[in-house]
Amino acid sequence: MAATWASFLAELRIELADTSATPRYTDDMLYLYTRDGIRDYSQFFPYAVDQLQLLQVTGNVRAYVLPQDTLGIEDVQCPLDTHLQMRQERPGSQVSISKRLLFYHVGAGNLYLNYDPKDGDGVFISCYTLHPVPSGKADTTFVFTIPNADIELIKLFVMAKVQIKVRNDQSRLDRFKITSGTREDNPMIIESTDFMERYHEGITRRTRGGVIQLYRTRRFVRSTMLQRYSH
Repeated sequence: MAATWASFLAELRIELADTSATPRYTDDMLYLYTRDGIRDYSQFFPYAVDQLQLLQVTGNVRAYVLPQDTLGIEDVQCPLDTHLQMRQERPGSQVSISKRLLFYHVGAGNLYLNYDPKDGDGVFISCYTLHPVPSGKADTTFVFTIPNADIELIKLFVMAKVQIKVRNDQSRLDRFKITSGTREDNPMIIESTDFMERYHEGITRRTRGGVIQLYRTRRFVRSTMLQRYSH
């Protein structure tokens, strides 16, 4: 079952040992930190949107509004199931004008086509965006699009931000007030750093590596062996 903002907040307060009738950390603060955590997580694992129909820019038949917080475009279709190519531009080169709809390019938050689409043909994109966030602290029924296995990472991010705030508040006391040089005696530094390190370690573990082969090895290996046995 996907996590809701209400269930996430309740579990987060248990993690923070902040379940009393008068909590130390407000819902507003935890909401802001959660929003920041989701946006940071999205930079590594964005939200995939498939075949979303774009709205046309008023007064421009070739311009379409991209979704807010778009991180990358995977595919553009106009009409549906007809794939367009991204226009490749090189400095000093001229853009050829075609009387067929073949290409698209992106600029100023809009997607532009190289030719007028036919009446009734919609523009559809598959893209990557930031994961949605609750509209506010009272949006209790909001459902996270982040996989349940990764909800722990958002909690770690929020807990790190909370500890950093506590550290900063504590550093305002006379005992830890910075008067000259760099102070290393703040007792909260290790705790806050640990939570943030655990967050980034979790991101690293979930990021799968891979190998991209840029050439064919068979012909090279075969020619090398022939040369070896010909001597």
